Amino acid sequence: ALLVGAAFYLYGRRWRQPGRLIMVLAAGWWLGYGLLTLTFGLRLTPPRSDNWAGCLGLFVALYLYLWREGNRAALLLIAYGLIAGGAGFAIGDFVQMLGRAGWGPIGRYSALQQLDYWKWMEQLFGLIMGLGIAFGVRRLLGEGLAPVESAPPGRQLRGFAIAILLIVMPWKNFVTNVRVWIERGQLSEHLLGIGPRGWILLIAVMMTAILVMAICRHLKGALPLVPVDPFGRAQLLMLLLTWLFVVGDFTRVVSQLQSKGVLAVHVGFWLTALLMTLLVIRLHASAPCNLESGQSRDAADPDWRAGRRLLVVLLLVPLLIFGLAKLTLATHTEPLPGSHQRFAPDASPEATGTSYRPQSTLFTLSGSKP
Repeated sequence: ALLVGAAFYLYGRRWRQPGRLIMVLAAGWWLGYGLLTLTFGLRLTPPRSDNWAGCLGLFVALYLYLWREGNRAALLLIAYGLIAGGAGFAIGDFVQMLGRAGWGPIGRYSALQQLDYWKWMEQLFGLIMGLGIAFGVRRLLGEGLAPVESAPPGRQLRGFAIAILLIVMPWKNFVTNVRVWIERGQLSEHLLGIGPRGWILLIAVMMTAILVMAICRHLKGALPLVPVDPFGRAQLLMLLLTWLFVVGDFTRVVSQLQSKGVLAVHVGFWLTALLMTLLVIRLHASAPCNLESGQSRDAADPDWRAGRRLLVVLLLVPLLIFGLAKLTLATHTEPLPGSHQRFAPDASPEATGTSYRPQSTLFTLSGSKP
């Protein structure tokens, strides 16, 4: 990303600002990872990568970039995301820990057990953070944020973006489906002397060719299937991506639906997709400014401030996280399966970064060796 940003920055005046932004974000990622993990040895997610450090550096770089640009509206939206993200992650992980520990009603009722609470944590985290950002966007639009004045993207860039979303992303993700089907023995018989991989590859190539043709016709304005209105095109793209990945992921696990946890997760996926579809159908385009006053405010307007109410919530979130951490510790007295100690005299080698072991390794709190 750093090299791509530099290339765009040097390409021409039109690409200088987006190229600079990409370079700033990429440099922030490297600084965060280099300082926190490589220099100070902070490894918080063994045995997985420490991408958190890079993300933190990227966040700081984005904040400084927006502050230097004077984009107060974007900084206000960051505050909403920061609050909702912190609270959402803490609440979602608290629910996940309750499920893993089998605490309270989860331990008493079998219907609440083995529901893959990790996935519920992810969805709850996304729901809470998404709601927080939605409130921030609603405030910006309600108080008359002026639309950004910029040249519309060219035909080639729009075609490239659509190809990434509808061709590259599915190819990268759904190729694992075929591998899983073959490993489980769901695809083994040859047809006309050609193995299942060959037939699936042929179908995928044909579908890709049709998509490429459709994208080309759309860019030429000769595809009536796509709405003319930009809002309608956004709705169609939203529904396409949502159902593409819901159905694609469902086909990978369809043979595992006898598992209560897998079934619960995918029922949640389908219900979420149905709700999103309902919301998209009911949405209508509206002007991005205050309809009552008819006035609009620039993103650099000094009146874009967090406000007393938002600052109070920001101060309460650390207390919420601390309280949930204490409650989490109270749900169990021994390490849960897959736990890793990090900040203790007998911390595991994975946590200190001296070595890595398989993810299934268990550690105890008594100081005994793994």
